[in-house]
Amino acid sequence: MSIDSRPRAGDASSARGDVARRSPLAGIRTRVLVSFLALLVISTAASVLVLRQVLMSRIGSELERELTEHVEPLQTLSERGQPGANEPFENARGLLRTFLDQNSPPADGAVVAFVDGRPFRGNSVAPPEAELEEALAGLAGLADIREPGSGGVETARGEARYVAVPVAVGDSRGVLVAAALTDAEREQVEAAVRIAIGASAVVLL
Repeated sequence: MSIDSRPRAGDASSARGDVARRSPLAGIRTRVLVSFLALLVISTAASVLVLRQVLMSRIGSELERELTEHVEPLQTLSERGQPGANEPFENARGLLRTFLDQNSPPADGAVVAFVDGRPFRGNSVAPPEAELEEALAGLAGLADIREPGSGGVETARGEARYVAVPVAVGDSRGVLVAAALTDAEREQVEAAVRIAIGASAVVLL
């Protein structure tokens, strides 16, 4: 009795047909999977970028709100007049001097005053005189404003947000500016973004 181990022609043809049918299907599954992963990576990256932009924009809003709170007492002081005398201030210099004597600067920032377009005085968190001079120089462009304003400005120590309030007493004019650096808040945002990127990478892997 003999056994024929040679493959039959019919079996070989059937096997080739099965492979031919499976190959396109396997290719489609691979392409779908790759496309899905690509979309997942893109959407994750976009979400992280949007998160960063939102957090960065909130830095400016929060700082400006805090700075506004620092300059609001100026209006009350102007209405009440000179402390102890209950008399109106004679000029912008006296009003701004009294305000600076009574109020501390914001965290990581400074409160500076200009009178008649020239630097007058200021209070800074950093004690060295050079730091205060840098603050006055960086905010000098606000010395002659006539309307309250806020925004960002580049200083020798980096980007700062500011709130500026003009004052007029008699014939004299002045401007009070409260400003704070954004470096610390920006670093916190960048750290949060790095954590989000790391967490997303772990999930994708």
